[in-house]
Amino acid sequence: MNNLRVKNCGYALNFDGLKDLLPSKNLRRTDDLTKLSLYCAAKVLLSQNIDLEIDKEDIGLIIATPSGPIKQVCAFMDSIIDDGEILASPLSFSYSVHNAIEAQISALLNFKGPCLTISQGAQSFFSASISAKSWLLDGRCSAVLLGAVDETNPILLKTQPEKIIFQSCAAFFLLTLNDGKELKIENPTFDEFNPCLDAFNAARKYAPLLDEKDVEKISADFAKTHLAARKIKVMNVFENNNPKETLAFADEKQRTEIFGGLKTFFSIDEDAPLHSDNLIQAALKSLSLNEKIIFSTSGSSGKPALSPHCSDMIKEEVRGISSCFGNLKRVISIVPAHHSYGFIFGLMLPKFLDISAIYQAPIPDNRWNSLLKEGDLLIAFPLFLRYLKDMDFKFPNISILTSTAPCPDDLLDYALKNGAKDITEIYGSSESGAIAFRKAAASPFALLPFWNYKNTDGRDMIFRKETSFEMELPDIVRFADERSFFVEGRKDKAVQIAGINVYPSKVERIIKTHPCIKDISVRLGGERLKAFIVLNDGADLEAAKKDLRKFMNENLLAHEIPQNIEFGDALPSNPWGKKADWNENEKSNS
Repeated sequence: MNNLRVKNCGYALNFDGLKDLLPSKNLRRTDDLTKLSLYCAAKVLLSQNIDLEIDKEDIGLIIATPSGPIKQVCAFMDSIIDDGEILASPLSFSYSVHNAIEAQISALLNFKGPCLTISQGAQSFFSASISAKSWLLDGRCSAVLLGAVDETNPILLKTQPEKIIFQSCAAFFLLTLNDGKELKIENPTFDEFNPCLDAFNAARKYAPLLDEKDVEKISADFAKTHLAARKIKVMNVFENNNPKETLAFADEKQRTEIFGGLKTFFSIDEDAPLHSDNLIQAALKSLSLNEKIIFSTSGSSGKPALSPHCSDMIKEEVRGISSCFGNLKRVISIVPAHHSYGFIFGLMLPKFLDISAIYQAPIPDNRWNSLLKEGDLLIAFPLFLRYLKDMDFKFPNISILTSTAPCPDDLLDYALKNGAKDITEIYGSSESGAIAFRKAAASPFALLPFWNYKNTDGRDMIFRKETSFEMELPDIVRFADERSFFVEGRKDKAVQIAGINVYPSKVERIIKTHPCIKDISVRLGGERLKAFIVLNDGADLEAAKKDLRKFMNENLLAHEIPQNIEFGDALPSNPWGKKADWNENEKSNS
């Protein structure tokens, strides 16, 4: 009882949005660390609908700053050395005072309650939390806004840059004794090079999973994908990012389907009314109560299934993934945000890294020549990369990420030979999220840092390090060691044919050994299997049909033989290049 609780929190590594929150005249001559602190504090207050301009008489303010505004201190000392005491910079002096940040926040954001600055090195955040608790227990205020802010000593940045995680950072917490999650600071690190690391990691842990802009983005993408799949004004839909305007293209039946899908994604009660006007608030309310989202699988191995992911599982994944990349400036994504891959990499990763994100329609055209810049991470998929290769596209010095379907080795080689800094293929599923990655053709996949491997009764199992989630690997793999493996084939679940277990992947492998077949996909179609076949170039269709029927009769059991067979130039695939189903009602061409 009487433990500190986080009502809301946030973090920032830049202050790009500050100009939209406070008048520019109030920020003249303000140093960067103060601007960063103001921006982060304002975001946390606004997320709780606390007006920045009203007097805050019942909210305390504590700033934990390990070494104070060290850059301004150094600048002031330099001005004394360079110009003498009489001509030393008064501006640098005014911002070199340790409580300058507290003074600016209390003045510009109208704090009228108790205010305090604590500067005790790497213990500052821990000490500030003790002071916040004592204020609340004594009844000095009903809530405390605690901010941990820091910037890197310029000397350390020159002498030991490899130990510096953030050059400057801010993390703010709105704390009470009775509302929100309990604040736990376990095993403080007291990192001398990154003294605010505990606070920053705590803010990432306790911050709400999504905000209003995120919900709007996900909802718009869901509606756009739903309508584009039905070929409803595709270009107009793709170019619109407002869910209300996108829904204007839908009829009543389609709107009902879209709202039904969004209810599932955000775990909104099925019976709750949902419409354009209450969509965002209903989603945020559900997220705060249920702390999970639900992805829908692609259905590549059968009927789509629902895959719940809790908030802790998502944050663990993003934190682990972020360690796989160097310094990124922007993320550019062509994958919709309601897709598990697009959600984690296109939406959550830039939020976690506090960098800008740009969303583009997956249309390969000349716009990409001017859009991509050095320092970008492009979130793509193999089919899009294939289109770029056909255009003979040259990449600037960027990083590329690809997933949703296996990436052929020739595409990995193409990207690296045509300017890309690096390319990473992610292996995973909607059920598990990202599992492993590889950065070169013919190389094994390496487990991401948050997964471990174990073999249980001959089954290849993986389990999360921090959350209670484990599963069998979704494909047939061969482990090179305990943290790397090669994918050798699909591991489809058995389907029932006349009461007998049949494995479509096994049927595929057998039929594909026929010399006239280039590729094949086998699925359940009604009560029997069906197949879609791509023949080798130059193969005679009628001769192949006759020979294939004989081949299947000789090599497959009766219940394994596909009843309906269709032929085409390429296997059916979804917009991301992953194998898709085909029309079950079409007549057989066999």
